[in-house]
Amino acid sequence: MYTYLLEGLVYPLRDQLCFSYNSEFYGNAADLRGKIDVDIDDNKISVKLQSNIGMDVYDLRNSILVDINAKISVLSYIHGLPFRVDIVKITCEELEIDHIYSNQITCVEQFVSGSAVDQGRIFALCTGESGLLIGRCMVDMGLAMTHVVDTAFYCYRAIESLMRHCALSVAVVNKERMWEVFREKAGCTRDEIMEIKKMADPLRHGGISDLTAENRKNTLLLAWRLVAQYLMGLPVHSQ
Repeated sequence: MYTYLLEGLVYPLRDQLCFSYNSEFYGNAADLRGKIDVDIDDNKISVKLQSNIGMDVYDLRNSILVDINAKISVLSYIHGLPFRVDIVKITCEELEIDHIYSNQITCVEQFVSGSAVDQGRIFALCTGESGLLIGRCMVDMGLAMTHVVDTAFYCYRAIESLMRHCALSVAVVNKERMWEVFREKAGCTRDEIMEIKKMADPLRHGGISDLTAENRKNTLLLAWRLVAQYLMGLPVHSQ
């Protein structure tokens, strides 16, 4: 039996929250099962999870986020107060784990640092009427990082925004043709886009994604590459 202890915060801090629960735990990764005790005192989260499964620290955090968010969202629904949960630390004596979660998505940072992505160019592309679609794409890419379990959903919607931006620039109205032109402009294949869509579809239709830290990383890297290839190929005056 492993005992995982996690710490975190509920935002916004100005809306003080005190709440606790304990229940059977059903994670969405590696059939994680166990018993969970959650205590939230003035927005500080303390979690104790007992399970007979040794888990990757990111898969475990993601599964616990799903559980806590579901419970806190009941309070949000009842009181009209949106909350955001952040898990910042995990320890497990049996597995010698003592880990602080970074806010940085390392794989994204490494991709961008080794690519031709230009911040000023993207700022310029966000202007004008068609720039609204570029801006929407950027917002969804940000949400893909902050909403862990919905990563694929936001990545795919970001790419859909770019597809529609591309369609505006070439006056295409047929959806199948829109995707064809976008793939040409982005230098990508249908299979690459479908890889993200396959991960996103359960979430787009009210289901649950089989999320792991590894497939989340792969989805982020693929989406970041496709978005970069499209944006960096655009002339700024295309607005």
